[in-house]
Amino acid sequence: MGKQKLIDYTREIATVKILSQGQDLLKLDPKEVSITQEERQVLEKISKASEKIINKITSLEASKRDEIIKVLIDKGLIEAEEKIKKTKAEVWLTERGIEYLRDDYVAEGAGNISLDLLGNYLRFMRKTLCGHSQQLSTPIDNVEPLVQKDTNINDEEIL
Repeated sequence: MGKQKLIDYTREIATVKILSQGQDLLKLDPKEVSITQEERQVLEKISKASEKIINKITSLEASKRDEIIKVLIDKGLIEAEEKIKKTKAEVWLTERGIEYLRDDYVAEGAGNISLDLLGNYLRFMRKTLCGHSQQLSTPIDNVEPLVQKDTNINDEEIL
Protein backbone atom coordinates (compact mmCIF):
# COMPACT_ATOMS: atom_id res chain seq x y z
CA MET A 1 0.00 0.00 0.00
CA GLY A 2 2.91 2.36 0.63
CA LYS A 3 4.18 1.86 -2.92
CA GLN A 4 0.74 2.68 -4.30
CA LYS A 5 0.73 5.94 -2.27
CA LEU A 6 -2.50 4.93 -0.48
CA ILE A 7 -0.95 5.34 2.98
CA ASP A 8 1.97 7.26 4.37
CA TYR A 9 3.93 6.84 7.59
CA THR A 10 6.52 8.54 9.75
CA ARG A 11 10.12 7.95 8.85
CA GLU A 12 13.40 8.35 10.65
CA ILE A 13 16.99 8.60 9.51
CA ALA A 14 18.57 5.15 9.77
CA THR A 15 22.09 5.61 8.45
CA VAL A 16 24.28 8.48 7.31
CA LYS A 17 27.38 8.57 5.15
CA ILE A 18 29.74 11.46 4.58
CA LEU A 19 30.13 12.61 0.98
CA SER A 20 33.34 13.85 -0.65
CA GLN A 21 32.19 17.48 -0.20
CA GLY A 22 31.91 16.82 3.54
CA GLN A 23 35.38 15.26 3.67
CA ASP A 24 36.82 18.24 1.80
CA LEU A 25 35.12 20.69 4.16
CA LEU A 26 36.68 18.97 7.19
CA LYS A 27 40.15 19.56 5.71
CA LEU A 28 39.59 23.32 5.64
CA ASP A 29 40.21 25.73 8.50
CA PRO A 30 37.08 25.94 10.72
CA LYS A 31 37.09 29.74 10.39
CA GLU A 32 36.82 29.50 6.59
CA VAL A 33 33.71 27.32 6.43
CA SER A 34 30.07 28.26 6.62
CA ILE A 35 28.93 25.66 9.17
CA THR A 36 28.51 25.95 12.92
CA GLN A 37 30.76 24.28 15.46
CA GLU A 38 28.05 21.72 16.32
CA GLU A 39 27.54 20.88 12.63
CA ARG A 40 31.30 20.41 12.26
CA GLN A 41 31.41 18.09 15.30
CA VAL A 42 28.60 15.95 13.89
CA LEU A 43 30.31 15.86 10.51
CA GLU A 44 33.60 14.76 12.14
CA LYS A 45 31.86 11.96 14.07
CA ILE A 46 30.19 10.74 10.88
CA SER A 47 33.53 10.72 9.06
CA LYS A 48 35.24 8.76 11.87
CA ALA A 49 32.52 6.14 12.26
CA SER A 50 33.39 2.82 10.67
CA GLU A 51 29.71 2.04 10.28
CA LYS A 52 27.00 4.25 8.83
CA ILE A 53 24.87 4.05 11.97
CA ILE A 54 23.38 7.31 13.20
CA ASN A 55 23.21 6.22 16.85
CA LYS A 56 26.99 6.61 17.16
CA ILE A 57 26.46 10.38 17.49
CA THR A 58 25.65 10.55 21.20
CA SER A 59 27.09 13.92 22.20
CA LEU A 60 23.82 15.71 21.34
CA GLU A 61 20.23 14.95 22.21
CA ALA A 62 18.37 13.11 19.45
CA SER A 63 16.17 16.01 18.29
CA LYS A 64 19.12 18.42 18.00
CA ARG A 65 21.20 15.75 16.25
CA ASP A 66 18.43 15.07 13.72
CA GLU A 67 18.05 18.79 13.07
CA ILE A 68 21.79 19.18 12.39
CA ILE A 69 21.82 16.09 10.18
CA LYS A 70 19.00 17.55 8.06
CA VAL A 71 20.98 20.78 7.66
CA LEU A 72 24.06 18.81 6.57
CA ILE A 73 21.96 16.83 4.09
CA ASP A 74 20.52 20.06 2.66
CA LYS A 75 24.05 21.43 2.24
CA GLY A 76 25.07 18.27 0.34
CA LEU A 77 27.72 17.21 2.85
CA ILE A 78 26.22 13.89 3.90
CA GLU A 79 23.81 11.33 2.54
CA ALA A 80 21.10 9.67 4.63
CA GLU A 81 18.97 6.58 4.34
CA GLU A 82 15.50 6.62 5.87
CA LYS A 83 13.48 3.77 7.31
CA ILE A 84 10.06 3.31 8.86
CA LYS A 85 10.02 4.79 12.34
CA LYS A 86 9.83 2.05 14.98
CA THR A 87 8.84 3.95 18.12
CA LYS A 88 5.89 6.33 18.28
CA ALA A 89 5.26 5.67 14.60
CA GLU A 90 2.17 7.01 12.87
CA VAL A 91 0.34 5.75 9.77
CA TRP A 92 -2.33 7.67 7.87
CA LEU A 93 -4.36 7.53 4.67
CA THR A 94 -3.28 9.81 1.88
CA GLU A 95 -5.77 11.72 -0.24
CA ARG A 96 -5.31 9.04 -2.89
CA GLY A 97 -6.04 6.35 -0.29
CA ILE A 98 -9.24 8.09 0.78
CA GLU A 99 -10.36 8.39 -2.83
CA TYR A 100 -9.53 4.73 -3.46
CA LEU A 101 -11.57 3.53 -0.48
CA ARG A 102 -14.44 5.84 -1.36
CA ASP A 103 -14.57 5.25 -5.12
CA ASP A 104 -12.78 2.06 -6.21
CA TYR A 105 -12.30 -0.45 -3.38
CA VAL A 106 -14.41 -3.60 -3.65
CA ALA A 107 -14.54 -5.89 -0.64
CA GLU A 108 -14.47 -9.57 -1.55
CA GLY A 109 -14.61 -12.82 0.33
CA ALA A 110 -16.31 -13.89 3.50
CA GLY A 111 -15.42 -13.14 7.05
CA ASN A 112 -16.61 -11.90 10.36
CA ILE A 113 -16.43 -8.15 10.75
CA SER A 114 -16.66 -6.45 14.09
CA LEU A 115 -19.23 -3.74 14.55
CA ASP A 116 -16.49 -1.47 15.91
CA LEU A 117 -14.61 -1.81 12.63
CA LEU A 118 -17.79 -1.12 10.67
CA GLY A 119 -18.49 1.91 12.87
CA ASN A 120 -14.98 3.26 12.25
CA TYR A 121 -15.47 2.86 8.50
CA LEU A 122 -18.83 4.63 8.61
CA ARG A 123 -17.29 7.55 10.52
CA PHE A 124 -14.54 7.67 7.90
CA MET A 125 -17.08 7.77 5.08
CA ARG A 126 -19.15 10.45 6.78
CA LYS A 127 -16.06 12.57 7.37
CA THR A 128 -14.75 12.31 3.81
CA LEU A 129 -18.09 12.57 2.07
CA CYS A 130 -19.20 15.53 4.18
CA GLY A 131 -16.71 17.84 2.44
CA HIS A 132 -17.49 16.43 -1.01
CA SER A 133 -21.29 16.55 -0.67
CA GLN A 134 -21.16 20.32 -0.33
CA GLN A 135 -19.31 20.55 -3.63
CA LEU A 136 -21.70 18.18 -5.41
CA SER A 137 -25.03 19.52 -4.23
CA THR A 138 -26.85 22.47 -5.79
CA PRO A 139 -28.21 25.13 -3.47
CA ILE A 140 -31.99 24.92 -3.31
CA ASP A 141 -32.40 28.71 -3.20
CA ASN A 142 -31.27 29.11 -6.81
CA VAL A 143 -33.50 26.39 -8.27
CA GLU A 144 -36.79 27.50 -9.79
CA PRO A 145 -39.81 25.44 -8.77
CA LEU A 146 -41.15 23.08 -11.43
CA VAL A 147 -44.78 23.82 -10.53
CA GLN A 148 -46.07 27.37 -10.37
CA LYS A 149 -47.82 28.13 -7.10
CA ASP A 150 -51.17 29.81 -7.44
CA THR A 151 -52.82 30.74 -4.20
CA ASN A 152 -56.23 31.44 -5.81
CA ILE A 153 -57.12 27.93 -6.97
CA ASN A 154 -60.78 26.92 -6.84
CA ASP A 155 -62.28 23.44 -6.59
CA GLU A 156 -63.00 23.14 -10.32
CA GLU A 157 -59.38 23.87 -11.25
CA ILE A 158 -58.20 21.21 -8.86
CA LEU A 159 -60.58 18.61 -10.35
